[in-house]
Amino acid sequence: MDSVPSIRILTKNAVITSKYTLLKNHSKYYMPNHNLKDIDEDTVVKMYYRRFIRLRPLISRTRMVKETYTSYIRYKFKIENYQLKRKLVTGIEEQRPLIPTLQKSLEFIIKSVSFIPETKTIKFKIARDNTICRQVLKNLLTVEYQKENFIEKRSKGSELYQLLRVDFNHLVNSNNNLKFTSQLKVFNDFDMCLILMNETIGTRL
Repeated sequence: MDSVPSIRILTKNAVITSKYTLLKNHSKYYMPNHNLKDIDEDTVVKMYYRRFIRLRPLISRTRMVKETYTSYIRYKFKIENYQLKRKLVTGIEEQRPLIPTLQKSLEFIIKSVSFIPETKTIKFKIARDNTICRQVLKNLLTVEYQKENFIEKRSKGSELYQLLRVDFNHLVNSNNNLKFTSQLKVFNDFDMCLILMNETIGTRL
């Protein structure tokens, strides 16, 4: 039986096969090389935000996953009080410098959408690192989707939004609503692990 020829599409910006996309120019996903210290922090944060959003098409081919990612990034940049969330988990009041954590987070997301085949060659460690980043991001977006559903499908959605997205009381007491204890415990465990991972590798996911 003859093998089916592989499909390859060439565009101005990429080489696309049935499995992978090779970007010819990936500079727009990275921060510029010039010294950012000469730019005010608000402007730098906006620059990071744009780069996170530009990665959206690479996150997944599934529309739902891409929409979840976009909502997640918007929430992280525009709404979340990360320092409060971090303090509730770690007890640390001193804030970490913002820009280095954004840089680490951007590198993490870029790794998660970068593919290197895992072999026994010298690239093995890099490939494994990328795979771990991809698995963590997949789990993160799954939990984010579950949170949104959990909030939207209940009559007390506004109270749950306040609890999970603003006050983070599920990190203090996951038993504050007995009806939803099991689900809140899942969110509690995941968010605590995520914060502790951030503390370990310097990200702000």
